[in-house]
Amino acid sequence: MLEKDLITCQQAAAILGRSPSTICRALTQGRLSYGDTKRKLIYRPGLEQRFANSTRRKADAPQVAVREERVALSPEPEPIANDYWERLAEKLSFVLEGAPAYWAKAPDAHHLKVFVRTLDELRSQVEAEGLEP
Repeated sequence: MLEKDLITCQQAAAILGRSPSTICRALTQGRLSYGDTKRKLIYRPGLEQRFANSTRRKADAPQVAVREERVALSPEPEPIANDYWERLAEKLSFVLEGAPAYWAKAPDAHHLKVFVRTLDELRSQVEAEGLEP
């Protein structure tokens, strides 16, 4: 073992991207070992691999139980209307529910213009679905 292959705990922490206290804890727990115990220096070659092997989870070690939350699915989606006017009413109610504060305001020219354009767009969507009045 060469003298240049030995590093301090702080140098090992900088190499591994961890805090010095993490490296010291690994040394006291026996997950890492000193290359020179008298001067408390760590053997540098292969340090990353030794540290990774000593800190990764083992397949046979007990793991923290992960609690799965299951989302209850809705029983059945509501059927889509097949009639032109019913489908238009569905789409319009969806639009009106989307911005209740906007549609609740007193109608003025701008609001009426937006409402008429919305209605025209919804009618073109319903006609694109193949329904006719």
